[in-house]
Amino acid sequence: MFTDRKIAICFFASLLFATIASQSVSGQLPPKRTLGTDDQNLAVRITEQVSASEWLGPLAPIALSPYFGITCLAGMAQFGEGTWLEQNHLVSHNPVLQHPAVFWVFLTLTLATSIPRFSKVSKPIAQLLDRVETYSAIVTLIVIRLVVTEGVAEAEAEPRIAGVGALPMDLLMIIAAAANIIVISTVRFVFELIVWLSPFPTVDAIFELTNKTICAALMTVYAFSPILALALNVCLFVICAALFRPMYRRAVYMRSLIVDPVLATIFPSLSHLRDGEMVVFNRERLFSYPAKSRLYLRRSESGWILRKPNWFLGSTEQMLSSDTGPLRVQKGIIVNRIDLSNSAAAQLIFSRRYASNLVAIANEMQLTLADEGKKVVPAIEPT
Repeated sequence: MFTDRKIAICFFASLLFATIASQSVSGQLPPKRTLGTDDQNLAVRITEQVSASEWLGPLAPIALSPYFGITCLAGMAQFGEGTWLEQNHLVSHNPVLQHPAVFWVFLTLTLATSIPRFSKVSKPIAQLLDRVETYSAIVTLIVIRLVVTEGVAEAEAEPRIAGVGALPMDLLMIIAAAANIIVISTVRFVFELIVWLSPFPTVDAIFELTNKTICAALMTVYAFSPILALALNVCLFVICAALFRPMYRRAVYMRSLIVDPVLATIFPSLSHLRDGEMVVFNRERLFSYPAKSRLYLRRSESGWILRKPNWFLGSTEQMLSSDTGPLRVQKGIIVNRIDLSNSAAAQLIFSRRYASNLVAIANEMQLTLADEGKKVVPAIEPT
């Protein structure tokens, strides 16, 4: 099963590859047709005038509601002809957004992913597809960006060398857009899950309506003033970036507890240990690991090892000696718990992903199932 680090690396690598490939093709192939002087000037002027504010301005509403945000952009492109929106070159001169199918497809996707969020019973269905919705919106924005810059290669009098010209700016803009959407959507996802876990039945519908209202309001601001929309986007991004690390840990934690059991039902292989390791989360701060960190627990000759993978610094490990006594597993309705000691801070939480094979896993890792009143394997007594 892919980790978030592998997904992120593959995703940004694909962004780089797609951008380079697009620019290489546009730079190496001859122009499809000869444009007149007026058309050349128009194409170059369109690309130059798609400023940072026009590109980055709508990212905040798209991050809050990806499908609905792109639906609003397509609506402005298709129904804003003859209005002040023609001054926005990203919207008014983009064949992707102006295609009628784009508006109706994303409107349908908006309804399909929003309606389940109104109920606590159906909301997990939408949460399962949340990351797909986020990444598909990013891919759509990449297509929108590359279609706009594609006109430059056709409009220039001389062929452009591959990799020179708009590539650095395109790549920077794409990376900025992806980072912006991922950071804001991660924080939004955590709050959405907190609302779902609340005992009030109507709060989910209120949250979803509020989210869509804020998205529409920000898109309205963008329609009248991309610069003001960019300023609001920067403010929201700064706030979310300050909260990103703890929110990201909680997003991974909640997604694991809610989504992993469902995936394990669909793919039974996920209910087994991978490389002899079990995915766990520390309930409170443990050793040097912040609360809700994703850790990997495995058996060793002298006890157990907790491993925490890091993005670029390898992994850090912490030894749990068998001299401290056996690790006791407490099964729960929603989550399971491993007690390292009598302290609440020394507890590990893991999802019901391993429920169907918990006894076999406990035997393999020499854990104790406390709720059965007996040890699965003989306890490792202190020496």
